[in-house]
Amino acid sequence: GDGEVKVTVLSPTSSMPIKSFIARMSNVVSGMFKDALSLIKMDPEERLSVARDVMDRDYDVDRNYMLIHRLINMTINGLISVKSVEIDDRPELLSCLLVSKSLERSGDHSWRIAQWMLEVGSINENVADLILVLGDEVNNLHKSAVSSFLSRDVDKAQTVLDMRNSIAQRRVEVNNALKAYSITGPLNLVIESIGRLAAYAYDIAEITLDTYL
Repeated sequence: GDGEVKVTVLSPTSSMPIKSFIARMSNVVSGMFKDALSLIKMDPEERLSVARDVMDRDYDVDRNYMLIHRLINMTINGLISVKSVEIDDRPELLSCLLVSKSLERSGDHSWRIAQWMLEVGSINENVADLILVLGDEVNNLHKSAVSSFLSRDVDKAQTVLDMRNSIAQRRVEVNNALKAYSITGPLNLVIESIGRLAAYAYDIAEITLDTYL
């Protein structure tokens, strides 16, 4: 009757699996982070185009985040079914939202690393190597955390959390090296952002345990 409100929803008839968007976000962030770290070994004169490329990809991360956010809202409001986003139950929607938020922030920090690296001069080889080892470990941590969530693998999530001490130890080594070579300024902010990515990986692992244990 007249009291009815027609709701037109951009709801595709096919399914819109939220977790596939999370996987995509994670891949983009991981690539951004890896490329941002590659600037550490690069000649300062040659960093700009890579840094710009990393920064551009942050739009893609933000777009995916907005899409996930919207799909979750539509599902919560009953505009599309939980089945159509390929989620088993409603509480899992909140977990997906939290994970995608952590990924969005990880993208921001990868973007920041690229930006700070434009203000850093050439880096001592020893210091650069230590930072890259830390960066590699954090990138693996990120991938494992997301994969544990996507595959509901609580053991894998626990393994990520068990890495806390060794990553913290590596950060101490890096900070000691910075002090030893009297390095101050933007490079410290780069290390800080690498640390933030590790923290978001732990958050995602915690969310996985909370959701699936």
